[in-house]
Amino acid sequence: MQKNSSAEPSTMTRSNFRQSNNFFISIVRDVYRQIKYNYDILFMKSLKYKD
Repeated sequence: MQKNSSAEPSTMTRSNFRQSNNFFISIVRDVYRQIKYNYDILFMKSLKYKD
């Protein structure tokens, strides 16, 4: 794991929603990721270039 020194601190921040340890929020996030992943795979064929 990369650790930044104090001379070069990280500028990335995430919202509390994304970092939450709340069980309900983590379940909702996981379900959303699974649905989005499967949706993208199902409709990927329609995104291919047509000649």
